[in-house]
Amino acid sequence: MASKMTRRNFLGCALGGAAFLGSGCSLKAVWPVTGVRKRSLRLCFYTDVHARTEWDTPNAMARAADAINARKSDMVMAGGDLITDGFQSPLKKTVPRWEAYLKMHRAIRGNVYPALGNHDLTAADPEDGSPAAKNPRRVFLERMGLDRTWYTFDAAGYHFIFLDAVDITRDQYRYRGFIPAEQMEWLKQDLAKLSKSTPIIVVTHMPLLTAFYSAVKGSGFPVKPGDYQ
Repeated sequence: MASKMTRRNFLGCALGGAAFLGSGCSLKAVWPVTGVRKRSLRLCFYTDVHARTEWDTPNAMARAADAINARKSDMVMAGGDLITDGFQSPLKKTVPRWEAYLKMHRAIRGNVYPALGNHDLTAADPEDGSPAAKNPRRVFLERMGLDRTWYTFDAAGYHFIFLDAVDITRDQYRYRGFIPAEQMEWLKQDLAKLSKSTPIIVVTHMPLLTAFYSAVKGSGFPVKPGDYQ
């Protein structure tokens, strides 16, 4: 009997396929992050940590960092939603959540490259009635040591692109998956510089398309704007 499709095993299948593609290719390029010449590239990808101080979450994140280190990956990528409920929380409530996440982040050996998730925005639309932050992305940028929330780099013959696909709407959905014109223009210019033979890996918190709801809820289920781009 076929097992019931859930969000957990759907993501597991998808990420398993990505790991297979990323770890089995023969390469000749020098790995620029570690400076070690590699014949293959081992990637580790984690996402939706939703760090918090309640329950046993900090201990779980510590175990996750140990498991990531045990894989001895060449590069680690974080897919967003590093903390929980930053979008609707005032700044002071997000501070302990970021501290909890950063303990895991710093415990991971090597470079960790993050993408922005909707939960990683701070005070974008506070539920307690406090004023919205002028720049809800500021805390994420400061904590992750980034100049902006979208960026690109080359490693081991691959071109990596990290996108910011969270658009604040403050309507009934609060946000949507969307890449604005400025970022699209940057992406076009970036891609124009590449050879057509260059393999590309795109990391974005919200998928460009999703088949999750079709698999779980049926093909007629309406997908919210905040669940894909």
